[in-house]
Amino acid sequence: MLILQRYVLRSLVLNFVVTFLVITGVFFIAGCVRVLYSKDGSLDVVSFLRVLPLIMIQTSSVTVPMSLLVAVVLSYGRLASDNEMIAVLMGGVHPYWILSPALLVGIVLSFVNLFINTEFVPRAREVRDALVKTSVSTYLKSLTTDANNLKLDRFRMHYRFRDEEDWFHDVTIYMMTRGDSDILRLQDGFPVKAARARPRVDSVNSMFVVELRDVQAQQEDEKTVNRASSRDTQLAWAFSELLEDRQRERNVDELTSTELLGYRAAGLELRYFGYRYTLEYHKRIASAFACLVFVLIGAPLGIFFRRGGQLEAFLVSFLLVMVFYYPFMVAGDSLASNGKISPEVGAWLADAVSLLVGGSLMFKLFRS
Repeated sequence: MLILQRYVLRSLVLNFVVTFLVITGVFFIAGCVRVLYSKDGSLDVVSFLRVLPLIMIQTSSVTVPMSLLVAVVLSYGRLASDNEMIAVLMGGVHPYWILSPALLVGIVLSFVNLFINTEFVPRAREVRDALVKTSVSTYLKSLTTDANNLKLDRFRMHYRFRDEEDWFHDVTIYMMTRGDSDILRLQDGFPVKAARARPRVDSVNSMFVVELRDVQAQQEDEKTVNRASSRDTQLAWAFSELLEDRQRERNVDELTSTELLGYRAAGLELRYFGYRYTLEYHKRIASAFACLVFVLIGAPLGIFFRRGGQLEAFLVSFLLVMVFYYPFMVAGDSLASNGKISPEVGAWLADAVSLLVGGSLMFKLFRS
């Protein structure tokens, strides 16, 4: 009996690893393209390399269940197509012992995926978005030109016109700071006026630099007026300094499960938002245990389908996910977000329906 289970387990693990690498590669390329051509701008090489492992972690919540489904259909399909399943059953072995390796793998991967979904993916998504938004190349592209104004967080620059060499003429530069009352005010030493200015990015030192020509720095108080004119200089800010006042609200999918429960316990859960904290919390758990649900569906499907080819296994799995599982998942999420059903029911709807189908297939397999 142990020899049979090890044989099935070895085939299952091998197919899972190969399928996981292939599907992860596809999601990996798609994620890279999405990041590189995001509307926030393109990444520089250093930031792009830092984002790559985060993309892999983020996609693992999808690639692990999908890879397991393909592996289960492929492994048990080969057993059936080679008549090994018939030989084992005729030898008096109960189908449970043949399916137990897949159930074991499904349970283990469900808990592994649960930890990834609840802890790793939210942090990876938050770090990834922060890298994309604060990358060096994105920084300069985020300068928005509105009529004759440039704005980059606390940095402001008014100009009369811009020439072909990216020099801005007749400029006035303002640097804002945030006071105790959380109201932006003008920083000491500003405004600074100059005949020409050209902003650029110092990629090596991660600095935002503005080259100035014919500067007239002006600072006034009640008694003195300090002026320095007809000189060339530059202003420079570190990226962290320039963005130190930016408060970015974290999205729900960037919160760990512990933080989600904390928000809900603090009374921040509102029906108007579709119980978003509870919904997100249960969605992560349901997504993780999709591994076990896919085993219950994939094993009998592979046996009944009796095809051991990789292409057939992938097509069956793809159709099962896209035509059956994914629509129920989207419907549950939409209904729960609109308050039509409870967030728990919406998050677990796809798993519950799939579990019923898998249970009926298992019952049919045991009876046959």
